[in-house]
Amino acid sequence: MYIQYMKTLSRNILCRDCFALRCIFILCFYFFPGFKALPQCPDNIDFEKGDFTGWECYTGYITPTTGVIQLSPSPPTFNRHVIYATGAGDGNDFWGGFPKNCPNGSNYSMRLGNEMTQSGAEKISYTFTIPSNQNNFSLVYNYAVVFQDPGHLQEQQPRLSIEVLNVTDNIVDPCSSFDFVVNGSMPGFKTSSVQQNNIPVRYKDWSAAFINLDGNAGKTFKISFTTTDCSQGGHFGYAYIDINTNCTSTPLGSVFCPDDKFVNLTAPPGFQSYKWFNTNNTTLGTQQSLHLDPPPHAGDTVYVEFSPYSGYGCVDTLTAYLSDTLSVIAHAGPDKEFCANPSIPLGKNSIPGEIYKWTPATGLNDADISNPLASPSQSTRYILSVTNVGGGCPSTDVVDLVKKCDVIEFYVPNAFRPGSTSGNNTLRPYLYGFSKVNYFRVYNRYGQLLYSMNSDLPGWDGTIKGKPASTQTVVWMIEAIDAYGRIEKRQGTAILIR
Repeated sequence: MYIQYMKTLSRNILCRDCFALRCIFILCFYFFPGFKALPQCPDNIDFEKGDFTGWECYTGYITPTTGVIQLSPSPPTFNRHVIYATGAGDGNDFWGGFPKNCPNGSNYSMRLGNEMTQSGAEKISYTFTIPSNQNNFSLVYNYAVVFQDPGHLQEQQPRLSIEVLNVTDNIVDPCSSFDFVVNGSMPGFKTSSVQQNNIPVRYKDWSAAFINLDGNAGKTFKISFTTTDCSQGGHFGYAYIDINTNCTSTPLGSVFCPDDKFVNLTAPPGFQSYKWFNTNNTTLGTQQSLHLDPPPHAGDTVYVEFSPYSGYGCVDTLTAYLSDTLSVIAHAGPDKEFCANPSIPLGKNSIPGEIYKWTPATGLNDADISNPLASPSQSTRYILSVTNVGGGCPSTDVVDLVKKCDVIEFYVPNAFRPGSTSGNNTLRPYLYGFSKVNYFRVYNRYGQLLYSMNSDLPGWDGTIKGKPASTQTVVWMIEAIDAYGRIEKRQGTAILIR
């Protein structure tokens, strides 16, 4: 089962030297559940609106001679502040092979910076206030990093900087603010099989770091992420970021099901060592997770002390107040209709400590996550089963995806004007209720093939071998398959207007 991290018993501040990595940095950031009362999550801190609402964006550069970063406020900038949608085919990072989207069940991730080597710098920041009645407040960010490593001096390397600023007191949190700069001794890093100009690339798969903001009720904080290229202008650094908020009000305690046969408590990930102990100071385990079989009694207390890798944070001790009041509710999502080539999101964002299973798996991109994408070929009922990691509190829900095509038709315009800004600037079919185009071809009056494509997009732009074709009448031919598998063939004419 999933532990809800609560109150800090003690905080042994072993503030480390700031360190840096020059990087491609993927980072997933989420609020720890188990807060006593958190009436509202910061709006869109998780990018779940699919945009940068609430975030401040910056662009700039790093000066080659001094290494000083120059940044100015800007709107989200093309290829420097990029939103990725889960399931949109964004795939894995080219260098490290890990997914670009944070594997936490959220719908959106973002990329900060790019692979251009132009001494660029980018930044995003988010400002929020901890509720006045919330003295126990913790954050965790997950990350995966990749760095091109030319072996420059540390101050010249590309990097990712993370800063947590106590705005109220104007103090930078020394246990949560880092400069990440690549070096050969970073724990958990691997060398990519891909290089650029014989320069090695270092990467680290998804990991995590912990931010403890206990004792700051009512104070305002600003979290910033900054990426910079190498100050010499020849090597890149960028970051993927995803923040998974979980700010629902929950009772104090590590909650498990009354009928669980065992309980698994899990500490924050990404630390070098762990120590679990009880009120008698008896050591119970030394791994990230603690397996309790039989389960503990409701009201028991367990503590976990975790130590970071050198330079990665501070030692902390958290308390798990145990409660057997957990309930699990499956949410398969609303019923929906579709016609051809559907891509329908099911369920909702995942909740830590829950296990998901969809049946049938046919047509799903992943049957073991909370919110898969469904692409069924026919009407299908999907069943979602949810349990707790301890094995109890089972819950199921169903969603019906009904195939219904109100219109099965297509048309091709009888004229188009290449280069026009009015929209009718290509010759292409417009499909309704068709699942596939076998071919769409355009010929001139002499029967010469001018254009061929097995799609309805992007269409013919009126050029032949890159040169504009003159005004003329052309013949188009199409073969397409409708949503029910029937083949349709047609041909007609259209006028190219210059």
